[in-house]
Amino acid sequence: MENIIFKYQLTDSINRIAAGKPLHVAFQKGDLVLWVEHETDTFAVGNDMEIVVTGTGHEFDAEPLDYIGTAVSDTFVWHVYQIKQ
Repeated sequence: MENIIFKYQLTDSINRIAAGKPLHVAFQKGDLVLWVEHETDTFAVGNDMEIVVTGTGHEFDAEPLDYIGTAVSDTFVWHVYQIKQ
């Protein structure tokens, strides 16, 4: 089995990206990005996961979420979660 890692740029809302194992979230060149590991033999379009981004002090839905990580920009702190399926 071979794996591949892709980087996804996130927005401050709900993001749909290819399902996989979230590895790291950080700012890169001013953009909030998430690195996700995918198994190449099961990687397919349409097999998505939903990622929620919220800022410190912002309200968000209390639906079942898995915490991925926190990233700090110059003036803001963003928290990234995966919506449980």
